[in-house]
Amino acid sequence: MSVLRGMLLAVMLCTAGQAQALSCLRADAAATYLKAANSDTQYMVVLGRFLFDGSALKTAAEDMKQSRQARQTPARFSGYYLTKAGFVAPWSSTIGLQVDCAASWCGSLQSGVQTLAFVQTNGAEHTLHLSPCGDTTFVNPNADDIGSVVACHKGRQCGSNTIR
Repeated sequence: MSVLRGMLLAVMLCTAGQAQALSCLRADAAATYLKAANSDTQYMVVLGRFLFDGSALKTAAEDMKQSRQARQTPARFSGYYLTKAGFVAPWSSTIGLQVDCAASWCGSLQSGVQTLAFVQTNGAEHTLHLSPCGDTTFVNPNADDIGSVVACHKGRQCGSNTIR
C-alpha cells in the first residue's frame, strides 16, 4: 500500500509542477493589431531596431521577478511607424522598455535586431511592454507579419477578421 501512495504522490507532484508552466501560443501580428486597435490604450506600430544596454534589461527582468518592482530600460528606436501607406514614415525616439513577467517567465528583447513592435504612447511618452509570451514584439518579422499588419491598418482583411 505504501508503494501505491508513493507513486500517487509522485504523480501529483509532477502534475502540480506542469500546471505552473507558462503556455503561450505563437503570437500573431494581426491578432496583436486587433487587440491594440480595440484597446483604450493608444499604440504606435513601429518597424526598426531598438538599441539598449542588454545587461540593464536583464537586471530589470530580475528585479521584476524577485520584487515585482517594474522599471524601464531606456532604448533608442530607429526605423519607421505604420501609416495607411505602410511602414514608410521614418521615426526615431527614446522608448522605455518595460519587462513584464508571469511567475518566473519574463519578456525580453535583443538589442539591434529588426523588430515589429506595438509601442504604447501617452503624449510624448513611449513604452514597449515586453510580455512573457512575446505578443508585443515580432523579432525579424517575415513579410506575412508585416503585410498582415499593414492590411489591418488599411481596413482590409485582418487575420480571420475583416475591419470595417
